[in-house]
Amino acid sequence: MNQATSTAEALIATREPLAQDERSNSKGNALLCALFVAACVLITNPVANMPFSDEFSYDKTALDFARTGHFFYNGWATAMLGWLVPWGALFIKIFGFSFTTMRLSMLPIDIATVYVFHQILRRFGINSQNAVFGTLALALSPIFLPTASSYMTDVPGLLAILICIYMCQRAVAATSDRSALLWLGSAMAVNVAGGTVRQIAWLGALVMVPSTAWLLRERRGMKIAGTLLFACSLIGVLACLHWFNNQPYSVPEHIIWAPVHFLMLPHLSAQLVKVFFCFLLVIFPVSVAWLPTAHQLSKKAWLQIAGGMALLVSLAGLAYAEGRIDTWIMPWLMFLLAEQSSLVAGMFGTPIAMSLWIRLAISLMVIASGLIVAAHIASLKKDRPINPDRHAMPWNSLVWILVPFSLSYFLLLAPRGAFDQIQDRYLVGLTPVAIIFLLRLYQEQVRTKLPTVSLVALTVFAVYSIAGTHDFFAESRAQVRAIEMVESSGVPRISIQGGFPSDGWVQIQHGGHINEPRVQVPAGAYAPMTSNLIPKKCMDGFTKFAPIIIPKYFIFFPWFKNPLYPPPPWCYVQSKYPPVPYRTWLPPFHGTIYVQQLRNRAN
Repeated sequence: MNQATSTAEALIATREPLAQDERSNSKGNALLCALFVAACVLITNPVANMPFSDEFSYDKTALDFARTGHFFYNGWATAMLGWLVPWGALFIKIFGFSFTTMRLSMLPIDIATVYVFHQILRRFGINSQNAVFGTLALALSPIFLPTASSYMTDVPGLLAILICIYMCQRAVAATSDRSALLWLGSAMAVNVAGGTVRQIAWLGALVMVPSTAWLLRERRGMKIAGTLLFACSLIGVLACLHWFNNQPYSVPEHIIWAPVHFLMLPHLSAQLVKVFFCFLLVIFPVSVAWLPTAHQLSKKAWLQIAGGMALLVSLAGLAYAEGRIDTWIMPWLMFLLAEQSSLVAGMFGTPIAMSLWIRLAISLMVIASGLIVAAHIASLKKDRPINPDRHAMPWNSLVWILVPFSLSYFLLLAPRGAFDQIQDRYLVGLTPVAIIFLLRLYQEQVRTKLPTVSLVALTVFAVYSIAGTHDFFAESRAQVRAIEMVESSGVPRISIQGGFPSDGWVQIQHGGHINEPRVQVPAGAYAPMTSNLIPKKCMDGFTKFAPIIIPKYFIFFPWFKNPLYPPPPWCYVQSKYPPVPYRTWLPPFHGTIYVQQLRNRAN
């Protein structure tokens, strides 16, 4: 009982932690961060007459909704899309349809996401300066900015999660039992509705709201309310999934895709290790703050760090000897980091500009920074913070709101790692949690102000993200010019293979839907590809999904000359069409799109 009383007193002490003038200043900083990020999105010049990644499917669903007022899936989206569809349709009604319009419709969502995250940081006790830093560390990261510049579901899904966190914070800080119940009920309702855009966001209603209710269990009626809120959330989620799975050409995605066997363990283990390393890379501007304090570590900690680094260097040498080093150094996961940076051949294709040894050095630096942070955390004086803040929300509250949600999120990534590849953009939902914990720990246990090295790292990441996103769209515009050049000579679009986003749009427009084997409604929608016009080794990964395209010409990115991932030398030859050059902001500062033919079609 004494423990419950002390917890309740701690919660009461931190209700409404910001004074009126601080709230006004906080809102101003949040708005400035949001507008700055919106300006960065515009600087990337996200203009191209072709879709970005999976956007082609979402664009078509929004366009159909604008025309008919009904949802029509097309055999590609595993995300339900939810409220993002009428949102995009609204912009189509006002401005007319174009891929650029769809991408710019995300600006208000980007602004709201950045604003809410800043407010969350302040309510968790992060001081004003560090809250601005943490907000920009998320919003200018290379896994946030590209999706913020596109009509994808990652940022809208993150917004649904952040709103749930914010409402749970308000429930914890509420001055009355009734107010706490209203905030938790609102968090559940908004998250169930908001999570329809991307199903993993429902972990807010299914996990975060119940765990917050358990934190507040000493309040009157909270135990019963928490149980009812979970039941309502579960019913709402199951109803939405039932509706989605029965829609024509929806693509249901089960947690367990296929029978589980022990042979999956090596692949799963490798994927999870890469996820961890890639996550360290994404949060590097925050974790590097501990670097200047490394001299404070004990000799034992340094020996452990040295041992860990020696092991990693040995493993890197072994991977290099076996010719597999490229996949075990940064950026570890595909596709955003690779696509922007010209580090490796990405999903859409990019040239290699950064040497293997530079990437290896950066990888070791990122991992070393993570080890130093881990050593500091292990030696923290948790009960005696150096810089205590009496207005900060207690750690107990922070843990109950964020940790069960984060563990559940990570567990849902594991099946994808067992059966497929985990993409770097899936980490966007966990990045805010890491930023919150690391900033809170740093300002309580080290200093209230972040060191210069963090500001430098954030600046480098911001330049990398902005320039890399710009370069992707520059590449897309060159791809469009190459396709139009071939079409202008009388070749129909269905005779040109131009990369999966563009080909996906053509397949939907001319074939009605993507030829996806997981489509269950209507029965028989999938037709196995039987054409042998393209040798199997010369096919790209999307060929089987777009049978409407019988290519005579192939739009190739520079990766067709990439020595790491070359197609067989007998597949393609240069066509009569000249290469299409384009300029980039990142090295090598230029690129080229090629129009190729199958060798047996050359003339």
